[in-house]
Amino acid sequence: MLLDVVFPAFARFVLIVTTITQANGAKSKITRSLSKSIALNSKANVLVTMQEGTSSVLQNLAISNGSSINHVDRAEIVRDALMSHASSSQSPVLSLLEKTIQNTNSPMKFKSFWITNQIYIQNVDVATLDSLASLGSVVEISEEETTHIRSFYTGESQDQEDSNFTNDMGHLNAVQWGLRQMRVPEVWSLPNGGFDGTGLIIGNIDTGVRGTHELLRRKWIGPSGGWYDPYRKSRRPSDVYNHGKDARTTCIVCRFMFLKF
Repeated sequence: MLLDVVFPAFARFVLIVTTITQANGAKSKITRSLSKSIALNSKANVLVTMQEGTSSVLQNLAISNGSSINHVDRAEIVRDALMSHASSSQSPVLSLLEKTIQNTNSPMKFKSFWITNQIYIQNVDVATLDSLASLGSVVEISEEETTHIRSFYTGESQDQEDSNFTNDMGHLNAVQWGLRQMRVPEVWSLPNGGFDGTGLIIGNIDTGVRGTHELLRRKWIGPSGGWYDPYRKSRRPSDVYNHGKDARTTCIVCRFMFLKF
């Protein structure tokens, strides 16, 4: 009789402990910043990282293929392997999302990234977040990061902006990492005064250039021979396409920006 009483109680205790442990394990997959954000806003844009990353796939490919195939075939093999791996490992998450959207008319949208084995989801609510975290195939859920860039000069008065730029970005006067990698300082210090491009005029053909850029605007040689926009007929250097937004734009719309150094 005593055993009949003790073991059921013990079983209930184990069940409770197991349930709490599982719940805590699921919660630990949600980053602290995401937990705070969704508690305040009720919804968030998140990045779901799968338990099975891509390292094992890439390692197996390196071992099995070696260097016996050309780079084009190797790229296709890697792509196919990663896509297949993502399709398999992401299946539980994608199924959950599709069912949730279908059953609740949720405004969620999602996109799968096979190259990193992650899924980006917009407008995730608390219930869906908890469901995602409970999946064994998920290792982490983090909030979409938003980066605010420094506002750039757009006006006609330049003195104050130049002063602010000097104060904010003074480190640009130092030799940058990329220049050191290209050994540019060695070119500057060549015999007979070195070579730093003084007196040269550099031309650029592309979708345009932002003429108010802090490092460029005082070096433009001017509208006479210094800028030609056959598409928009703009009088001053500009770039409404943000360089390379559309490759066809780069081919069709040619603009010339000459900068005097």
